[in-house]
Amino acid sequence: MTSLRLGYLALAAGLMVYGALLGWLGLRRPSRPAGPPLRLVMVLALLVAVAGAAAAVLLEARAAQSW
Repeated sequence: MTSLRLGYLALAAGLMVYGALLGWLGLRRPSRPAGPPLRLVMVLALLVAVAGAAAAVLLEARAAQSW
């Protein structure tokens, strides 16, 4: 697996986990706000997605051929 694919995989996984958590919270309709463990998982998912996006952008830019 190349590092570029790993960057895109991190982006996709982070966004899917974050979306799944939001969907689960929307379907469950909790009576109280989300607790600290769930908030921590959501923040970690966003950080993984941002890191994957940054890695993909940097690796794509490095692989691009100049005119």
